[in-house]
Amino acid sequence: MKRPLLFALAVIPSLLAAQTVLYSDDFESYTVATMIAQNNPTNWNTWSNAPGGTEDAPISDAQAQSGSKSIGIVANAAGGGPTDLLLKLGNKTTGSYVLTFAAYIPTGKGGYFNLQHQENVAPAQFAIEVILPASGDVQVNSTGTVETIGTYPHDTWFPVILAFDLDNTAAMLAVGSNTPYAWASNTSTNTATLVNQIGAIDFFAYGGGTDMGEMYVDDVSYIAVTPSGIATAQRDAVSISPNPTRDRATVTLSSPLTAQAVIELVDMTGAVVDARATVNGNSVLLDLGKVQAGVYFVRVADGAQQFTGRLVKQ
Repeated sequence: MKRPLLFALAVIPSLLAAQTVLYSDDFESYTVATMIAQNNPTNWNTWSNAPGGTEDAPISDAQAQSGSKSIGIVANAAGGGPTDLLLKLGNKTTGSYVLTFAAYIPTGKGGYFNLQHQENVAPAQFAIEVILPASGDVQVNSTGTVETIGTYPHDTWFPVILAFDLDNTAAMLAVGSNTPYAWASNTSTNTATLVNQIGAIDFFAYGGGTDMGEMYVDDVSYIAVTPSGIATAQRDAVSISPNPTRDRATVTLSSPLTAQAVIELVDMTGAVVDARATVNGNSVLLDLGKVQAGVYFVRVADGAQQFTGRLVKQ
């Protein structure tokens, strides 16, 4: 069952709390055309447990968000495959985790990934499927029914965020600049047995069944976070606009801010980014002219008024 947006709005403050990097990779240390699971079997595997085989994904220099390399999830048939790559998440059953990566899909192609409840995918237990057909739609299946939750851009990198609060049976997906999609972390699309566990992300070379799959993945980050009010909704902001933005953004809150207000722009690693903030009553104007493109979180703390929201700088 799809959960309300409570967790999607509330999970981001945990990024500002204590965190442990479990895995981070920009793929720059590997040789082009070698296979990622064969290079790094600690963090990667393939569906059939055969690193180095046809299901493994090559290091590619065709596209890159940072540096010159990424991994290529490229199909050789509309039905999908052969690439079927697993990113291991450790079979976590408690705690809070955030996984982020950047994706790139050329015009006319599609992409796909799913979340498995277990690292050992025999038998498979699909927690959620994310289908990115060539139409540009973002389609999800967390209940056995596919629904469209937004769109994604072709020919440019876009962020993907998956956040999990397993202690509260909650999960969140954000693709590009779409509104986050929230669901219960113990759901399954293909079995009556519900498992509150995250096992692996499966990158399958697939574009929806009609379109050819061709998706590149870069800048993977998987962190464990110490919750700080993770299950508490942050509803004190009315809006962040424009979002995405190139130069400036205005955060509008429900109440005027005091002189003691703390305003921070935080990147995906949890680091505070230097950005000029001007307060005018119940609004905050952010000057992002010198901020690099990417996904950030705006945090406003002013006594009882607390807000954390996601902002995309193009």
